[in-house]
Amino acid sequence: MKSNRQKRLEIKSKRVEKAYLESCKESTTGKLIRVGTSLLGPTGTFPEFASCGIYSDYKFSCKDCGVSEIWTASQQKWWYEVANGNLYTRAARCNSCRKKHKLHAEESRQRQLVIDSASLKT
Repeated sequence: MKSNRQKRLEIKSKRVEKAYLESCKESTTGKLIRVGTSLLGPTGTFPEFASCGIYSDYKFSCKDCGVSEIWTASQQKWWYEVANGNLYTRAARCNSCRKKHKLHAEESRQRQLVIDSASLKT
């Protein structure tokens, strides 16, 4: 059984959390998705989105072509919680540039493997 003091502290902490979440909502636009902090993995500190408890759409410019893009809240949720992406990374390339970058990286790896295998044969 909880004492009245414990109940008051719980109520106060819930009010503080609610006020904090409301202030986070005011600073964002677009769709909001609640963060599953238990899925983010063990870490000492969380970035702002996790401490705020909400994913929101993130606008960015592609670092290769400069086109404006939006990293949606649902994409962020997948990246951080399902794919276990690094918590301190953000989207930097648009979809087409990301595909080009992956293709270029794979071609480079294949070339390096050919060079390495040729050097081992000699």
